[in-house]
Amino acid sequence: MTMDCWEQLRIKPTTDVKSIKKAYAKQLKAFGNLDDISTFQNLREAYEQALLRAKHNKLDVDGFPVYKHKVGLTDVEQALYVAEMIYSDFAQRIQCTVWDQWLTSIKPLNKEAKDELSVKLLQFFLHHPFVPPKILKRLSCHFEWIANQWMFYRQYPESLVDRFFGSFKDGPGFLNYDGLEGLASVNADEYLQRRLEGRHALICNDISAAIEHLMSAYALYDTDPVLLRLLGCAFELANLLERAKDCFYAGYQLDNNLDFLLRVAAIEVKQQNWSQSLNLYILIVNADPLNNDALQGLYVSILNSNQIPTSVDVNSALVRLIEAPLDEGLLILIAENEYQRNGHHVFDVVTALLKAKVSLALGDASDALNIIGQLPTILDYRLSTWSSLLKTKAYINLNQYNDAKHCITYLQQCDELCPEVRYELLVCYLELGYYSLAMKLINEDIDDDKPTYRVLRARCHYKLASYNDAIKDYQAVLRQLELATEDWFQLGRCYYLVGDYSQALTSFRKCTQLDNESLDAKVEIAACLLGLKDFSQVESYINEHDLYRVRFSIRVLWLLTEINFGLGRTNNAIGYALQAWELFSCQKLIRRCGYWCIIHGYYEQFIDLSEVINKQSSTSRWWLWHKLITLFLQKKYAIAFDLLKEMKANCGLPPELTVSIHTFFSGLLYLWRSSPTKAIETITVREDHSEICCILLGLAEFNRRNFVAAMHHWLKAKRLLNVQSEGYEQWLLLLNHWVVLASESMNFQCASGVEESNAKESLISIYSLLDSIDWTDFVISPEDELTNSNISPQGLRTE
Repeated sequence: MTMDCWEQLRIKPTTDVKSIKKAYAKQLKAFGNLDDISTFQNLREAYEQALLRAKHNKLDVDGFPVYKHKVGLTDVEQALYVAEMIYSDFAQRIQCTVWDQWLTSIKPLNKEAKDELSVKLLQFFLHHPFVPPKILKRLSCHFEWIANQWMFYRQYPESLVDRFFGSFKDGPGFLNYDGLEGLASVNADEYLQRRLEGRHALICNDISAAIEHLMSAYALYDTDPVLLRLLGCAFELANLLERAKDCFYAGYQLDNNLDFLLRVAAIEVKQQNWSQSLNLYILIVNADPLNNDALQGLYVSILNSNQIPTSVDVNSALVRLIEAPLDEGLLILIAENEYQRNGHHVFDVVTALLKAKVSLALGDASDALNIIGQLPTILDYRLSTWSSLLKTKAYINLNQYNDAKHCITYLQQCDELCPEVRYELLVCYLELGYYSLAMKLINEDIDDDKPTYRVLRARCHYKLASYNDAIKDYQAVLRQLELATEDWFQLGRCYYLVGDYSQALTSFRKCTQLDNESLDAKVEIAACLLGLKDFSQVESYINEHDLYRVRFSIRVLWLLTEINFGLGRTNNAIGYALQAWELFSCQKLIRRCGYWCIIHGYYEQFIDLSEVINKQSSTSRWWLWHKLITLFLQKKYAIAFDLLKEMKANCGLPPELTVSIHTFFSGLLYLWRSSPTKAIETITVREDHSEICCILLGLAEFNRRNFVAAMHHWLKAKRLLNVQSEGYEQWLLLLNHWVVLASESMNFQCASGVEESNAKESLISIYSLLDSIDWTDFVISPEDELTNSNISPQGLRTE
């Protein structure tokens, strides 16, 4: 009704039933001739509405309902009574402002009263659920129904609770209350129930029942666009296409929604009425140029009708079709039809490019290149860029990277590229490894509303080793959409490479949820557990998924090596490291193994390991050097010094050693061989003035009985060590002992030289020097030491 009931009866709002009846009778007489049925129906509805309001003592003030307080009701009962009265008037029921006023009126209620009202109001709505979702959400937010719905499932039948909370859903695909302003209150619940049952039957594919329920609703109210859409869909599924078109046309006249015309056009296509469908699609495209369904329907209609409109709008629409995502039906149609020229330049080029696009999607890059090669000179700039782009993608798929780079060079020179071309170009950059160019293009086009660009930028950051930036972009994307398996994997790698093993573990487990066959993700899960030092769980996980057999690689061998070291099974660890060296010729892991043995005191195992390496290949300087260190750690000084002399004569010391370390061992060698003069020459030639060399010079001078010079060098060493005294306490104590020894030797020096006891003490002091040195300080970690951060998921490169 467009007029208020009181206006139609031409009286002021009242609760006097006699006055309402008298006014109704007066209006009936005023009409006299009742041939105008619609006028009579409106008057009758106004009369019934006025009686209903009078019955419930309800008047209208400023457009809002005002209900008189009924005597004998508590505050809760009065609030519930008002809510029921609002519900009984459908015109008021669907207005948010009315319910907002009601919520305002119950604010004075205390907590206990509000809780009681919440329960009673919920009980009412369980049996009267036909309220717009936006209103139900407001009421639920006020009474916290959604948060406590688990309680309602315990107290009320599950079907009622499901139906009630199902009424909260809105948006596309759900029933709404738009267009129901004229629905009479007496028919409202019955109409909505019929409409709901019809929709449910339609979803369950019970077409006959759907038509029955929807036609019953149509008899009660026939101007609801939602009902007409449902009814049209039911008729279409029942193959009553003409009746379906009538429903959709009627819905379009009420709502002006292009979706109705799209449905009519789709039926025309189904009936192969190509001229009618072409006209409808042209009408839709003119109103909505970016409607992908209309663009594809327009193309199919042109393809089958052989009628090619020459208007500029149609040409532009065909060009836009290249940029639009294609549905499965059109892809199949293009794949099945042979490419033939039609005589219309734009249509022929679009058809060829679509055919090439489908060939690329099917993995036939050669066919795509062949189709593009048959094209005439392309006059349209946008079609030309798409041609170059598709050629680029085809060349990449064929591994013809030079040709792909040539096409990209052309695209880079283009002034204006549509967003779709720029996006595809960005994908090509990533496939070719042009990460810097890709990053530049992304930063130009980045848009917070387009998470797809953020995903690509995150991938670029990952490839450029900017792992923290990649994590930030992936986290931003996750707030808008779910990641693909590939991106979950890369996010896990980023977390792993920055040392956040817990987050990395979560990401890799998400990978296995999306793709349980992803062996790389399972290997990474094991690596994360290793990073968390959970050795037993890593071993259990590898055995559970049989990764040693199904994903045998250097990375798995590295995991097993580290696990066994962590669990104290050194021999097993060495065995896995030897497998990596023998099968993959990778010395990195075997060096890591040797390094681990030295650092943790497994000297015998290291010697055995070096012997195995020595038998199978020429031993490198790295192994000889660490064998030397191991001999010192075992206090096998004579063997160690012989090896040092051999190394110096044959292959030299490792270049990684500093001059002071080289000088230290060389000088120590000469001291051990009782050649203090040569030791002094070695140190002096090197011009090394470190604290270690000062100690050695002191020992050499002491052995030569130059006690003053010895004390001078040792005092200098003390000064140098005092500057960095932390960790050098044993050295300082030893030097104090030597300084006292040199002083006493000076006092008791005689012409025959130092006493034999003092000479022996000096040799003993050399042993003290050896015992005080932490020889593991001289261990050199492998040049490319295997760490948790630099072993790639695909396995290590072999040497």
